[in-house]
Amino acid sequence: MSYPKVESYKEYFQTKELKKLYNMYPKLFAPIPPILSVNNKSRIAIEIMSCDLGYFVKVLPALENRLKRSVDYIDWKKCCETSDGIKYLLNALGISTSRYRTLTTTKWKNQEEYERLCIHNILLACDRETFIKPETNLECAIKITPEHPLWPQPELGAPEHPFRYVVVEDGEVIANAGVRCILGIFEDNLWAMGVGVKPEWRRRGLGKIVSAAATQDVLDLGGLALWNTQADNIGSLSIAKSLGYETVSCHIMIPKYVVEEAITT
Repeated sequence: MSYPKVESYKEYFQTKELKKLYNMYPKLFAPIPPILSVNNKSRIAIEIMSCDLGYFVKVLPALENRLKRSVDYIDWKKCCETSDGIKYLLNALGISTSRYRTLTTTKWKNQEEYERLCIHNILLACDRETFIKPETNLECAIKITPEHPLWPQPELGAPEHPFRYVVVEDGEVIANAGVRCILGIFEDNLWAMGVGVKPEWRRRGLGKIVSAAATQDVLDLGGLALWNTQADNIGSLSIAKSLGYETVSCHIMIPKYVVEEAITT
């Protein structure tokens, strides 16, 4: 299958994707964001999106005045792009962080527990210009397809990836990086990365090796490689940034559960 060639992630997102966002939310993104009220029934108390146009914020009415009083003094870049950005925001608003839990650090058992977690997604992108190929030999990363007998079990990643790069030890996959073309969403040559390493094999550079091999393959196809992770997933962010991935956008969602005390006082 052939795909349209995409040279630069900056050109792509600044021309196409930002225009799409701007059309969806006209005049909302700004360096000091305007504050929008959401429905009182929403389970999300504070939602923030960021991109090259700036930021925009949606908040429950009960927190609207509190946020407006602080909006000029909040470091929005720190809030959106650092691992403790949500804690920083809550502290700036005078809200206790005692109920602060994240998707990365908390094991949730059901939908109710999941809906009490703070979500802080960071989307990064890599192209031919930004890619940093590691000095480590990548030959141990083997390219496989779903028909291959070593295709990883579901716990290592979603099975819909058309190909993966894996590291094998004693006939077992111990690290893999899968890429999935999201052509149907963006109608362009964009590939989402998915990386997994067996717990007992972590901190040995294997995640970086398979990620680098998969990223190189995507770029050779003329595509953009995308990496989506949580802001406090330091290991994932470290691998991505070491390979030249750069932040494109951030999305924060703080559930009502976390700020209930501030709402009721």
